[in-house]
Amino acid sequence: MKNNLSLALLAACLICSCSPQAYVLDLQMRYPSLSGDDFMGKEMAVIYLDNASRSDSATVFPKAEALALAMEKEYFGGEQIIPVFSMLRNPKGDYSKADSLVSLVMLTGKDVVFLVDGDKVHYYDSMGSPEVKHVPATNGRYPTLESTWRNESYTIIYYDQTKWLEALEKAAAMKWQEASDLWIEIAKSCDNNMQMRSCAEYNIALACYMVGNWELALQWLDASDADFPVSLSSGLRMRIKKKAGR
Repeated sequence: MKNNLSLALLAACLICSCSPQAYVLDLQMRYPSLSGDDFMGKEMAVIYLDNASRSDSATVFPKAEALALAMEKEYFGGEQIIPVFSMLRNPKGDYSKADSLVSLVMLTGKDVVFLVDGDKVHYYDSMGSPEVKHVPATNGRYPTLESTWRNESYTIIYYDQTKWLEALEKAAAMKWQEASDLWIEIAKSCDNNMQMRSCAEYNIALACYMVGNWELALQWLDASDADFPVSLSSGLRMRIKKKAGR
C-alpha cells in the first residue's frame, strides 16, 4: 500500500471532544496483476529450458534472469530472492501442460514456478488458478504480472486523548503493528466504556486487514460489533470478505 497523505501536526487539526472522531486515510492499495494472479507473499522459482547449445543458453538465460529480476523488484523490494535454474529440454516433452509445471513446483518446493521456453513463459501458481498460464518472454518488464493499484479511503476512529493520537499517528505512517499494539492497550483499559473499546477493536481489525491477516481482522470486527456496533463495521467487513475470497 502507498500513503498519498502527508500527516500534518495532529494537534493542530483536532477538535477536542469526548466523542469518537473520524480520520480518513487515502491510500493506494495493491491488487492482483492484470493476469488475475496475486503473487504477494508467495515463493517463486524461474526455470529455463536448455537445449545444451551455447547459443540457446545465451538467448534464453537472459530472459529467465530478467523475469526473476522483474518479479523481485515488484514483489520483494528488489531483494534477489528468486532462484534461477536450468533444465535440459526433453525433445518429447510438452512443457506447456499442467503435469510438467506441477512436477516442477514439487521439485523446487516453491509456490509459483515460471518456465522460460524459448519466446514463451509458462507458469503455474499452486496457490491460485489450477490452470497453466502463458506470457511472452522478454528481456525487460512483465507488465501483465505486475500488481495493479487502486485509490481507496479508509477511516480510523480516534478520541482526543494522548494514546489514541499516538496510535493514529502510527497508523497514518503505515506502522500498523505499532498502532495495533496501542489500540490493544486501549481496548484492555476500556472495560467501563463499551463504545470506546469497540472503536479500538474496529481499528485493530482495520490494522489486521492492512497487513493481510483476514481471519484475525474478522475476529476483531466481531468483538467490536458485540461490544458496541460501529457504523463503519459493515463496510470494512465487506472489504475483508472480498480479500479473503468469501
